[in-house]
Amino acid sequence: MAKARYDVSVGESDWEPLDDSHRLSGPPPEVARALPTTAPLTLPTEYLAWESFEHLVAAVVREAEGAFEARVYGRRGQKQQGIDVVGFFDGEKARVYQAKDYKKYTAANLEKAVRDFATGSRPFESEHLIVMTTADVSDTKIDNKLHALRKANPQLTIELWGRQQLSDKLASHSRIVTRFFGSETARAFCRVLEQPSITTETAAIASDAMVRGPVEYLGLQEDLEAARRLRKDQPAQAAQDFQRLADALETAGFVAHALQIRRDQAAALHEAQDTAAAVAVDLQVMAGELETGEPGLALSVISRLEATEAEAPEPLARAIEALGALASYEHDHDITLNEVAHVVDALREGDPSRASAFMMFAEYAVAEGRLDFITDRAERFEAVAQAARAGSQEHARLRACLADAGVGELWEDLQYTLRTTWPPKLAALLLARHGRHLVQRQKATAALSRYTDAIALATEEGAIDDVVNWLQTQDLIRIRFGLTQPSSINEGYRRILTLRAPGTAAASCPPECASGRGHCPVCRRDGSPTPPRPSALTARAPR
Repeated sequence: MAKARYDVSVGESDWEPLDDSHRLSGPPPEVARALPTTAPLTLPTEYLAWESFEHLVAAVVREAEGAFEARVYGRRGQKQQGIDVVGFFDGEKARVYQAKDYKKYTAANLEKAVRDFATGSRPFESEHLIVMTTADVSDTKIDNKLHALRKANPQLTIELWGRQQLSDKLASHSRIVTRFFGSETARAFCRVLEQPSITTETAAIASDAMVRGPVEYLGLQEDLEAARRLRKDQPAQAAQDFQRLADALETAGFVAHALQIRRDQAAALHEAQDTAAAVAVDLQVMAGELETGEPGLALSVISRLEATEAEAPEPLARAIEALGALASYEHDHDITLNEVAHVVDALREGDPSRASAFMMFAEYAVAEGRLDFITDRAERFEAVAQAARAGSQEHARLRACLADAGVGELWEDLQYTLRTTWPPKLAALLLARHGRHLVQRQKATAALSRYTDAIALATEEGAIDDVVNWLQTQDLIRIRFGLTQPSSINEGYRRILTLRAPGTAAASCPPECASGRGHCPVCRRDGSPTPPRPSALTARAPR
């Protein structure tokens, strides 16, 4: 496993921590003027107010550079050794940053900036200096001076980021660009404008769905009853209807209910004697039950298949056996990880659920502290991770396990690409996994920071269940490492209850509520009777 090369003690009494309460962690005092669509693709940093530029530097260090902790060095008026902000990274020495809000930046300015740092006390043994300025630094004199300073200070890594360099750095960080330069500029400038998903539904906490049930809430009750009646005489057609119902439930966020319908789909396919298709759905059900923490239900699928003596094609049989071994390991604890490894190893390229099986096997190995199961199969795990669909849960979670084991792209490398390479929800998951990795290495402060990053992303994406879980994790970390006082232990619990209580009615309300016509079955804001709702199934796929 990769280990950090440097362990920096942080948190001196006269420092200003860049936590959520710090002024630089809040929104900037003002947003720069919008970027005209005909302008060259550089950000208008010259229009940023000084305080806004300070905020921008702090955001770049934490969100673009990927530091797990960033601190303003010293207080105003103190001698700062040519340092404004310090960034701490997992596995390397700290980096130091200077913020220079100049209308014009010269070679002499650069020389002074480097001299102030190089001749100072050089805290944290840092060897990496980044000078950031709002000005344009495209000048041969500045380029020549930068080259000379690097040659004169071979022990240092010196970088100069002016308007163009900052623009290049932020081109894939639309959230930062939106925050500091406005949404119009972000749309004109960013290669891909990442925006919080407005379609994400947290249907699990919609009050109407809780009372009436997801099927009736989505208007699918009649369709479900019709599919069940059809199953007696036309099981193949009923299986297609069950599939559409399950897809509709899954899309709306009711994964567990969708699995129940997929069980009906599999049974209908068995009755239609389409064994290969039936076992393929059984495999989906097993994987889903394992994902939702129900290994016993996954094992019940195997019991039913054994009872009916269903003959499945070899790839499906291997996948069923692998998921069955994983379920037995988690549910009955009657087999060892070595036995699981033997069955998972038997999976071949192209077998269904291969990525899911390797992912769950890797996660069990990490949980048990048996990283040798991963390192001994490094090439195989790498091949499975590369074959997994990019941007999928399997791909992200496999990458996290491989990084835990020190195989392939390590956490030290992943931390720089999390916010730009991965979709926001998966980036949040990986940030939380990095936090867990840091806890295992006894780096509590860094872990809390990573979980905060994950919580921020998940909140923007509406993944409230994840937010709640990670808030609880943060409180457990604080208690375990003695970072909280007894009088404040309940604060996290109160915060979690506050998050759970209101839910997100707006996200779960039907379109007629959002459009202002009232008659909403969720918020019932006008007190009118609930009108009939169109079937999500028939609207999506009319018969």
